[in-house]
Amino acid sequence: MGGVPFVGVVALLSFAVVISSPLGSLTEPDYSKTARSADVMVGQAHFDDVQRLIRSAGLTSTVTIENVQKVLDKDFNERRREKRSVQPDVTNTYLKHNEINDFLARVQSTATAADVTMGSLGQSFEGRDTQYVTITQKTAGGTKRDKYLIVIDAGIHAREWIAPAMALNIINKLAFNPDNDTDVAEMLEKFDWVVAPSINPDGYEYSHESRYTRLWRKTRTTKHHSYCRGVDPNRNFGFDWNPAVGGSSDPCSDIYAGPRAFSEPETENVRQWLTNMRNRAKLYLTLHAYGQYMLYPYGSDENRRREDEDLLVEVANAFANVLNSKGRRYSVGNSAGLLYPAAGGADDYAKGELGISLSYTPELAPGADDPKVQTDWRVGFMLPKRKIKSVADDTWEGLKAMARRVFDEYDNATDDDDVSSRSDWDGWDDIFDEWNDDAFGDD
Repeated sequence: MGGVPFVGVVALLSFAVVISSPLGSLTEPDYSKTARSADVMVGQAHFDDVQRLIRSAGLTSTVTIENVQKVLDKDFNERRREKRSVQPDVTNTYLKHNEINDFLARVQSTATAADVTMGSLGQSFEGRDTQYVTITQKTAGGTKRDKYLIVIDAGIHAREWIAPAMALNIINKLAFNPDNDTDVAEMLEKFDWVVAPSINPDGYEYSHESRYTRLWRKTRTTKHHSYCRGVDPNRNFGFDWNPAVGGSSDPCSDIYAGPRAFSEPETENVRQWLTNMRNRAKLYLTLHAYGQYMLYPYGSDENRRREDEDLLVEVANAFANVLNSKGRRYSVGNSAGLLYPAAGGADDYAKGELGISLSYTPELAPGADDPKVQTDWRVGFMLPKRKIKSVADDTWEGLKAMARRVFDEYDNATDDDDVSSRSDWDGWDDIFDEWNDDAFGDD
C-alpha cells in the first residue's frame, strides 16, 4: 500500500481511524473500496509516535492543520463579533436552535409557494422542543390528497452544522421558492416533504457555546456517568444495536452507544416520528457531514442481505451524478464497506425495522479531493458560512434528481388516485377480513 495518501495528522476527525493513548497498531483502510483519504486529529504529545505508525503501515501523511485549537478560536471569535439580524438568512448563517424554531414558525405563517404545518417530535434531555415541518402542495381549499413522503432529518451529530443548514435551505426552497425554480412545483406535486432540521438540539446548542465546545458530537445527558456527558445518538437506534460494532460502552467516548437501545429521548423521539410515517415514507435521508458520500444500510454489517441493493445504488447515483457534474465528487456505497462498520444508526433502523427501503445517510460537503471546496477541506466540520448557499444549491439539484427516481419507482399518487388506494395500503387487510367473514362466516 505504499504511496497511498493518508491525510490527517493534526487534522479534524472524519473517519473512524482514531489513535489514542496507549498507542496501538494502525489498522490499514481498504483503499480498494474508497480510493480516498482519512482525517485524524492527534494530540501534540503523540505526534511523533503517530507518524511512526503511519510509516510502518506503508502510508504517507500530510499535516493539514498545525493547531486545531487556533482554528477553533478564530472561528469562535468571528462568530462572537457577528451582528445577527432579527431574522437570520438561512443561506449564509448557521442558525442556533431557538433561531431554527423561530424560522420554522415564520415559514408556517408566511410560506408563499407551499402549505406548511409545524409539529414537534418531543422534548430533548434538557427540555428543548424538537420541531419539524410538513410541506405540501398549495391548495385553494378542499381536501388534500395524501402523497408519499420524503422524510429528512439533520443535526443528529452536534458539530455537523452544514446538515441543519441544508435542511433549513430545503425548507426555504420548497416554502418560498426564492430562486424561482420551476422544479419546486413538480417536487410538491410528486411528494409531501417532512423535515426536522435539528434532532439533537442540546448537543447542537452546546457546540455553539464556546471555542472549546465546537466539536461536540453527542447529546448532553447526565444519566450515565458522573462527569462524562452524552450519548452518540447515531449509535443508539435499536436495529442491530451493538456498542462493539463501531461504538463504545465507555460513557466518556465520543461514540458511546448508551446503556441500551433508545436510552435517549432524542432517539426515542425520532423512532416514534418515523414509525408514524412508515407506511407513506418512500425516501428517508438523515443528513450528516462531512466527506461527500451517499451511504446506504446496513452500517452494522456490510454483508447483511439487501435484496434491493441495485435500487439503493441506482437512486443514490441519481444524486451523485448531478453533484459530480457540479464538481463535487460523491462516492456511493454501503456505509460499513465504504467507511466503517457502525451499529445503531438511524438509517439502519428506518430500513431494517420500519421498512423504509430507500434510507440513506448523505455525508455533505466538504470532500477530500473535491476541487470545488478543496481549500475548505482543512476546516472539515467548520465549513465557512459563506459556503452554505453553494452547498445547498448544488445539493438541492441532486435531491431533485433523487426524488424523481423514487417517484418513478413507486408510481406515486395521481390526481385521480391517492396513496390509500395503492396496492400496499394496509387497509386492504381489513377489507379482505370483512369479505371473508361475510362470505364464509366466523369460525
